[in-house]
Amino acid sequence: MISMWHTALKRPISVISVGLVSSLLAACASQSVSDILEANLSAPSLAAQQRYLAEHPELKTTAKKAAWWHVFNDETLNQLVDRAIRQNLDLKLAFSKIDESRAILGWRQSANEPQVAFNASYARAALSEYNPLVKLGAPTTPTDTWATNFSASWELDLWGYKDALEKAANARLLATELDAYYAQTILVSELTKQYQSYRWVQKQLSLLNEKRKLIEAQSRLSQSRIQNGVTTSQEQDQWIAAKAELTASINNLQHQENQYKNALTALIGEAPHSLDDLLMASSTMSQSRELAVGIPSEWVSKRPDVLRAEAQLRASLADTDAANADFYPRISLVGTVGVQAFDRTDLGNWNARHYAIGPTFHLPIFDGGRLKTNLAISEVHQKQAAINYQKTVLNAWHEVDDALDSYHVSIENLSTLENSLAAKQHALQMAKRNVQQGAQPVSAILNSQNAVLDTEILLNAAKLNQQLSINALYRAIGGSVAGENLTTAKVAS
Repeated sequence: MISMWHTALKRPISVISVGLVSSLLAACASQSVSDILEANLSAPSLAAQQRYLAEHPELKTTAKKAAWWHVFNDETLNQLVDRAIRQNLDLKLAFSKIDESRAILGWRQSANEPQVAFNASYARAALSEYNPLVKLGAPTTPTDTWATNFSASWELDLWGYKDALEKAANARLLATELDAYYAQTILVSELTKQYQSYRWVQKQLSLLNEKRKLIEAQSRLSQSRIQNGVTTSQEQDQWIAAKAELTASINNLQHQENQYKNALTALIGEAPHSLDDLLMASSTMSQSRELAVGIPSEWVSKRPDVLRAEAQLRASLADTDAANADFYPRISLVGTVGVQAFDRTDLGNWNARHYAIGPTFHLPIFDGGRLKTNLAISEVHQKQAAINYQKTVLNAWHEVDDALDSYHVSIENLSTLENSLAAKQHALQMAKRNVQQGAQPVSAILNSQNAVLDTEILLNAAKLNQQLSINALYRAIGGSVAGENLTTAKVAS
């Protein structure tokens, strides 16, 4: 029975259609959650996702790797992720809760087993002279009583009460594990985002420093033109203002650089500036030409948060089953066997033995409405879990759609800016040739170099957006395939 439940628990509930979610939510108030759970809910049409994959052949439907961040080919990032998974305090807390859930499951499982205990007692007692037994001739002198026995009891789970509680505990253990894996997915995604932003700032600072050198060169040329009476001081003032504005931008970027470094150390669980040496070396992130994203139909069904919501729903269903079974009688088999004597030396005598065996029967008749209230609470929790599951699936599909759209836009922008950079670099070569031939002044080269740098700055931001969109895409489709990596929630049959 347990293994059958665990197999069912591991099987994903059919993914909810975005078009059906609103009607399901409306029906939830009038329809039982069991009906909603068993309904034939299908995923939204995958035609759009399939067309999208056809437009982007670099997105492969091969199985995703667990270490999806390796697509960026950055060894420093790989080291940071490894350290974060080992040291992040929030992640440690999430995984520690698995031990708590596993202990609760063990406690529930033990309730299905026979309970055996050994008891021993000693008592010295005397009857009051006013005791009715004394009137009948019983002595009032003190007597000793020695006794030892083994007792055993086993409640017959005829209505599935204990089995339902065990199913609920098993589902909550799986939900706790999935919560930890989801926390790990969020951690890796956030760490990758902070690292990508940090590298963008580094590159941006390098480009702005080059631009400042160009402005200084143009300012010197303008000063020379003023001295030769070719231009007025207005041109020089413009270059001075441009340099001041650029310096302010550089100062802001340096502040952002420190913020990103602190964010990285916090995610890793270390003190500020502990990563300075590791991050000092320059690094250029370059994602793989092919990105394995898995099968579109599994993008949502294998997400840890969706599987967690499913496990929580199954747990609430089991709680309702237990609340219903609590109305029925409880039958137990109990027995004791032992010895009892007035003198401890007689405990080994065969005549000191005693035993008792037989069934017990418990039927609740009046409890002030406790059982009905408990059932009502369980049913409300069940409905809430169903709504939460539908909400989680709907949000997941929205995140996937947004991530695909962001990736598409980032690819187009990157291609456009690369073409623009190529055109401006060609214009720079033409300017250099014209200056050599005397067809243009030296300022033409500086202006062309400035135009190239402006495009490189935009291109650097576009590369960041592309990397962030890949990060968001893997986060939206669940990072690693959590449903295939769970091992700690296995329950022996």
